[in-house]
Amino acid sequence: MDFLKRQFFIFSFIFFVFSCSDDDYLPQHFLVSDLNLKEYSFSDEEEMNELRSIVFDELARNITSDHYLLMQNLPSLAVTTGSENAEELALDQYNWSADNYSFQVVWEDMYKAISHLNNIVESLDYKSVKQYDFAKQLYLEACYLRAFYYFELAVMYGNVPVITEKITSKSDFENLSFSSTNTQDFLWETIFNDLNHALELKERSVSSNTTQYKLSGHWAVKALLGKVYLYRSSKGIADEWQLAFKQFNEIINSGKFILEKNYANLFEENLAVGVEAIVKTSYYLELTKKSDLGDIFVTPSTEFISMLGDIDSRKNAVLSNDKGNWYYKKYNPLISSTTNSLIYVSRLADIWLMQSECLNHLSSQDRSRLTGINLVKERSGQSPLENTLSSDEFIELLQIEKEKEFVLEARSLFDYRRWGVEFMQKQFPDLAISEKHLLFPIPESVLQDELFSKWSLRQNRGY
Repeated sequence: MDFLKRQFFIFSFIFFVFSCSDDDYLPQHFLVSDLNLKEYSFSDEEEMNELRSIVFDELARNITSDHYLLMQNLPSLAVTTGSENAEELALDQYNWSADNYSFQVVWEDMYKAISHLNNIVESLDYKSVKQYDFAKQLYLEACYLRAFYYFELAVMYGNVPVITEKITSKSDFENLSFSSTNTQDFLWETIFNDLNHALELKERSVSSNTTQYKLSGHWAVKALLGKVYLYRSSKGIADEWQLAFKQFNEIINSGKFILEKNYANLFEENLAVGVEAIVKTSYYLELTKKSDLGDIFVTPSTEFISMLGDIDSRKNAVLSNDKGNWYYKKYNPLISSTTNSLIYVSRLADIWLMQSECLNHLSSQDRSRLTGINLVKERSGQSPLENTLSSDEFIELLQIEKEKEFVLEARSLFDYRRWGVEFMQKQFPDLAISEKHLLFPIPESVLQDELFSKWSLRQNRGY
């Protein structure tokens, strides 16, 4: 009887294999989208909302994964690691290599998400869905999210390959054009094109079984566009300080967002309406791995504890002391009773501080450069700054303020990469930090990947 069962199974498998065309077989690769959009009707609002939930759940997983958070938070003055894991220690010590598993996981996660978004953008076809407001919304959200992922990849890895075509089969991949998709200009052009499309976004909330997501439409796009301009300006890629300032200023003057009065309230799960949130998500920690967020073997540095001091009211919301040992309370499910912490992709305090930075660069004598930083300082009980500071002194104080305000919120990498090697060397004089640390290495697994080999990728300098 067992023999007959085995024979039937073998026969069935062979029949299945030979009855499938090449396009029926999707290679198990992160560049291939496994979203079967044939199951969705773009004229059906309920089905479009289901698809939106899938996309935003994936985003929430990606920006709260252990690997992403470690890469974003560990190379900073405020955070150190108490782990004995070699790869986490290497991140903390700026001792990076291309075979670090975190680099591989984040690269694959983001390209997998981009593949799904490419599938949606190409399948929806903007012109044909304009009559359906909910389908148009999904299209524009997909453009925004694709720009978000590519910008994250650019900050982390530099000049990464750009894919905007739908890939759902081997033939899709083989038909891609590789000649013009490996230049820095094309990467930024793709990001700007997607964001300019997405400016038509309306504000919508997304709810699923695991995620609550707020995307403040047009203003969320402005916030990301401002960050892109600020990054390119700080890195010397372009002089777009005025453009960055314009985006931040429009958000501030919109009247739609105000600073939450109590810093600690920002991270309470019962904050149903976040007046400071421009883009936020919440992630059910009990549904994730035990080591998520605050429990990722990171601890506050002694410099950070001293930096907060006793006057700063954020200290009680951020840190916890147990018999002389300091721990992070913020985002730590083992200390905080919060089970569904709010994760901010963008909030008003960040917009104010980036606007202050832009004003300081454009006109260091302009008193309005103090407005944003003083609003953030005053909320935390600190004394405001006077307009007697030089441009360099102002930036040093702003850098400290950002460390305190956004610790563990995945902001450090974006800022450290902009502020450059001299800033990092000053923060960590005992570490061998050089120009190569302005980018992570391309993962070794990607350099050896058959599909990515078509782009003739080169390892980032110094690795």
